[in-house]
Amino acid sequence: MIKKTLLGFALIAASATLALADVSQPSPQPPMQGHMKQGHCNFEACAQMREKELAQKLSLSSEQISKLEVLQKALKEKMKALRPTENPLAKYGSSGTFDKDSFTADATTKSNERIKVMGEFFSSFVAILTPEQKLKLKDLQLAPKAK
Repeated sequence: MIKKTLLGFALIAASATLALADVSQPSPQPPMQGHMKQGHCNFEACAQMREKELAQKLSLSSEQISKLEVLQKALKEKMKALRPTENPLAKYGSSGTFDKDSFTADATTKSNERIKVMGEFFSSFVAILTPEQKLKLKDLQLAPKAK
């Protein structure tokens, strides 16, 4: 059960990467050129390429892309608000020892909040898709990855 849950979260995180980039902006480099040939990829550039590819594969309309951009902006703002603002060693280790229990409790709470935000995002994203696009998205998620 835990493995399935973790796998589900991993799939959500991978899908989130697809959804975080701004689809209206062209990627800085075409695929497999420059630094990406060596296996290195700028996160934002790769996310933009994946998002553009997903938008093309799902045949998103310009209206859907606009709605997705609004969702992405809200997601980025909410996720940014959930980032730690203080060094964990400074916050939980100021007494000379590290308060692992407090750290774990706070980190778990933040993680659960991020999961809820991502769930809201994905729910909203799927809501803008047509029934045909939803089926195509499911097929894309189930398709084996080419290496």
